[in-house]
Amino acid sequence: MKQEYKQSIYNYIHTDKSGDLLLCNFAKGPRSFCKIHKEDKKILEAVFSGSFEIESKVYNLLIDKGILVHSEEDEYTKVRALYYDYAYTGNLTIILMPTEQCNFRCKYCYEKFEKFEMSQLMQNAVVKFVQKNAHRYPGITISWFGGEPLLEIDIVERMMSNIIHVGKQKKIPVISSMTTNAYKLSPDVFDRLYDLNVHEYQITLDGLAESHDKQRILQDGTGTFDKIIENLLFIRDSGKYPKAKIQIRVNVTRKVLKDLDKFLEFFKNQFSKDRRFSLFMTVAWSSAQEGGDELELQDQYLESDELQQYLIDHGVYGSDINLAGIWNLFVPMGELCYASRRNSFVIGSDGKIYKCTVNFDMVENHIGYLKDNGDIYEDDFVHSKWYLDRIDMRKMCKQCFLFPVCFGAACPPQTKFVEDYECIMATSIKKHIGTYLEYLANNYNFDVITLEKVEDCDGKCE
Repeated sequence: MKQEYKQSIYNYIHTDKSGDLLLCNFAKGPRSFCKIHKEDKKILEAVFSGSFEIESKVYNLLIDKGILVHSEEDEYTKVRALYYDYAYTGNLTIILMPTEQCNFRCKYCYEKFEKFEMSQLMQNAVVKFVQKNAHRYPGITISWFGGEPLLEIDIVERMMSNIIHVGKQKKIPVISSMTTNAYKLSPDVFDRLYDLNVHEYQITLDGLAESHDKQRILQDGTGTFDKIIENLLFIRDSGKYPKAKIQIRVNVTRKVLKDLDKFLEFFKNQFSKDRRFSLFMTVAWSSAQEGGDELELQDQYLESDELQQYLIDHGVYGSDINLAGIWNLFVPMGELCYASRRNSFVIGSDGKIYKCTVNFDMVENHIGYLKDNGDIYEDDFVHSKWYLDRIDMRKMCKQCFLFPVCFGAACPPQTKFVEDYECIMATSIKKHIGTYLEYLANNYNFDVITLEKVEDCDGKCE
């Protein structure tokens, strides 16, 4: 290999089931994706060993894809620059809680439902905050959260209309998403929200009715599966919403895992042909695991690696199901939490400002409050802990091939506020990264490098 170049420390090379090599560089992301057929493996061996001069087109392609970097390049410093670009730039992102009440009482829920709907005074304050600050950003991202935001659909509509008006005044785009249980996501409600640029949704189905209706129930104990499916099928069949993106989340417990194959078959039959729908599976979590009162599911929790092994054993990563979250595992900063951004705020129904939508009782999560005039009182010191990088970051993180994806801070409460933090990427994600890369190779075109020529993907790699 030419002496002025070296292998990047952020490379990952995987041999797939057919014996071909799949290459990626986590500092470059998906544009680094390429494949070398097993009969041409000597290309890579020659390049990395420097045993002979490889043809310039192949060599230059590997440089362009980040597989080879200049011998004097400080890759860690470049990743730090990527992080600060992520942390300090981008849209003004506001996660709004129009109410902190909910019509569900999910068995694993961590919320306490102590607060109610956002007052008119506070709604006005949010809009004033956007008016005062929007000019500093390329766009505005509004995410609706709760409680259950659809309990206060009038508040959502009113505030979205006003914020869209601000965006038009400032000539910047406004996009929106919602986390909802979808019980009240009727055809009329979805239509109204779609017209207000609320296009992306996270909706939970914990398996089929038998398991879902034991975990995700109304306040009176009634099941919710059938109503949610009715609403989802309307979206699927309407043909009116090309910009809609629906991520179905499954919080997997042992009960759900028992019949997960039947749910996967159901999802495949109902939604896999519509690429607006994607599936995200994760293990269920509850404060009961840390001594809370919700003990009903205490013996139902499982480890993330157990779930991943199930999905591998059942061929899910070889299916045509549109799996959410896989792409982000290969995008620089793709696994960093929204709370790691300087420009991201969670505004509660009472105007309290947080960074994280999970750890509401965590002292460091209370970074300020919104004033009636749209100004915010902010504890700058506490806030900075969420987005400043740790100068004492461990060597094992800096040299990990996944470092550009998570920056050692995929979850700030677990990594930035503790002395001896543990890597939350190292267990199931790092262990199975080759499986995820194969999934992408089966669903996207990778550049193919051969000894005679370089076959490119004609711009279809993304």
